[in-house]
Amino acid sequence: MQNKILRKGLVVGIIILFVGVSIVSSTERINIEILKTSGNDGSLLGYVNDTSGNPIEGALVRVHFHGTYEEDYSDEHGYYHVFNIPICYCMKNATCLKDGYKTEWKLISIAENTTLDFILTSGNNPPDIELQYKLEKYNDKWLYIFEAICSGGTDRVDFTFDDILQETVTGPGPTYTWQFLTSELLRGHTICAIAYDGAGNNASDCIEFRTRSLNIKSTNDCDCQSNGKTLLAEKLLNNIASSLDIKSDDDCGCSDGDDYPLLLCAILWYQMAFATLLWWKTGWDVPMKIINAIGVKYNCPDFV
Repeated sequence: MQNKILRKGLVVGIIILFVGVSIVSSTERINIEILKTSGNDGSLLGYVNDTSGNPIEGALVRVHFHGTYEEDYSDEHGYYHVFNIPICYCMKNATCLKDGYKTEWKLISIAENTTLDFILTSGNNPPDIELQYKLEKYNDKWLYIFEAICSGGTDRVDFTFDDILQETVTGPGPTYTWQFLTSELLRGHTICAIAYDGAGNNASDCIEFRTRSLNIKSTNDCDCQSNGKTLLAEKLLNNIASSLDIKSDDDCGCSDGDDYPLLLCAILWYQMAFATLLWWKTGWDVPMKIINAIGVKYNCPDFV
């Protein structure tokens, strides 16, 4: 009888022992699962196929966030899985690209194991880019702000000053900004922005800041003056006409008056108004005489 009781007690003890081990194992698994799901990282996974449904191997899938990115390449089945993506209440740029195919991208909210499939079309599509700028006064200097607005799939933009690289801006875009301060306005320089995608395609846009030179010739090169007093003013007017692409009768820019437009005479009229005011205030009439002589030379109305 006593042996039976001992055997029953032993059986009950063994059962309790197994139950306890089972409970501990289950608790450990639960804790492990909690640790896996309580982190701040999400992931993006899916397949990359062509338009016929065939898997594309080696396609790059890149997810941009917070000024950086995570990426993965598709395997022989077209499968990819991008990890370590912060979970936040925001949209992230997911781009898929491969040489020989047009780049595809999408703005998507990513949580744990978010799925997204890409279908790539044959052909290359270089990024679209438009370069703009604005100019602001900053203390005693000029602030130039250049903005390159690009299409999806762009991951970096190079800014150049007269073909010399100044700065590389990375990220998903669509706007890439570069700015600098200068004490002088830009003249005779070219600013370019070159956009690149991950497949090596690129496109560029430039802004050219032109300059005009007065290129005033000496009296030995051209003898256009009617007299010594009108020499300087006449040269300036000739160069104004040259800057406006106004053609004259000879190579020196001199004219007998019949080929200059009324715009030039209008300039003289305004100058005469100021010269008259100066004469009325000070009694100094030399500017009036000089402007009048030029007006007569170019046959401007009201000049005698």
